[in-house]
Amino acid sequence: MGNLQNDLDALTMERQWVITQARKGKISEDDMDFQLSALSVQELGLKQRMNRQIEVNNLATLTYREDITREHLSDLATGLEWQNAAPQNDEERHQKYLLKR
Repeated sequence: MGNLQNDLDALTMERQWVITQARKGKISEDDMDFQLSALSVQELGLKQRMNRQIEVNNLATLTYREDITREHLSDLATGLEWQNAAPQNDEERHQKYLLKR
């Protein structure tokens, strides 16, 4: 995504350069309008790509969090099953007693 931001920054600089050239009288107003329109189209494309990349990153983050949550809930379920099962020996009975306190 850093490259896309760099490209957007470069477009901003180019936009300023075009405006400066028009103010200095080196290019006509029509030429400036044409160049600025082309830059706007490029900018729109870059922003769309950046938004898609952000959506992909957000989806990956959500998927990761879902996996972690699922694993945590599975561990909790396993712990509850163990806690609720009848103890197999005195040591296990003592461990369950301590956990319930």
